[in-house]
Amino acid sequence: MKKTNTTFFISANPPANHDYDSLPLNNTDQWYLLVKNDHPLAQKDRVTLRDVMDQPLLLPENIDTTPLSGWLTPESDNLQIRGSFNLESTAAAMVDEGLGVAFYAGTSFDGPLTTVPLQPAVIGHPTLIWLKNRKLSQQAQKFLAYFQAQK
Repeated sequence: MKKTNTTFFISANPPANHDYDSLPLNNTDQWYLLVKNDHPLAQKDRVTLRDVMDQPLLLPENIDTTPLSGWLTPESDNLQIRGSFNLESTAAAMVDEGLGVAFYAGTSFDGPLTTVPLQPAVIGHPTLIWLKNRKLSQQAQKFLAYFQAQK
């Protein structure tokens, strides 16, 4: 099997590392609290930081690089952080198993889980990222040109 390297990835924020080039994408991601359908917070129209203070929380591993880090203010030192995840599917499985509630960026969620918008709203601006000074294949160049033409 031929070994391949990932050329592009999408991040919630531009890279802090100068070894990467980036291109902001036109879409946005809204952040939600992911809870079981029968959780008391599932009945709310929006959740605030105060609402989640006493909840067992599951946070993205890279929380410092997301817009969510600004929502979790300094007075949130008393949060009950129970774990972290690197994939939203992992967060969903953890919430489904009753390990806590998780922060989720994306759209609605099907199944036994629901998403509740955060108040104030947390909006992310996804960014396409690739390694600087790396020769891109023709396919990768076309891929990048497509997104550049959207700007």
